[in-house]
Amino acid sequence: MLQHGKDGEVATPFWLHIVYEFLRKGYLIVSPLTDRFIDFNSRLEFAHRVALISDEIYQSTKESCRGNYVYPDPNNNLCLDNLQRFDEAATKITLDAWANEKEVQEALHVREVCFHIAL
Repeated sequence: MLQHGKDGEVATPFWLHIVYEFLRKGYLIVSPLTDRFIDFNSRLEFAHRVALISDEIYQSTKESCRGNYVYPDPNNNLCLDNLQRFDEAATKITLDAWANEKEVQEALHVREVCFHIAL
């Protein structure tokens, strides 16, 4: 059933505005994994940029592995040790738990918003 707004014009449903904004900003629904090497290799840099790992772990791993974190040289013990340190540091962090902490939400100015979209 259509709802009518001012002057008898048809009102656009709220959910349609959300879909329009989503599409206008250029989001695509595709497989997030496009290339194993590129996608997995970028995790170290991402973890460093968002401060999930220390500068020391990042720099040491970057230098010893020469930018190849997915298929490291099995004879490069320093690289393998650094990747293990990275894995240990990264697995200690659970993003779901981190993002749901009240202090984190307050620091990021997350507001509690609840709305229901009826389709």
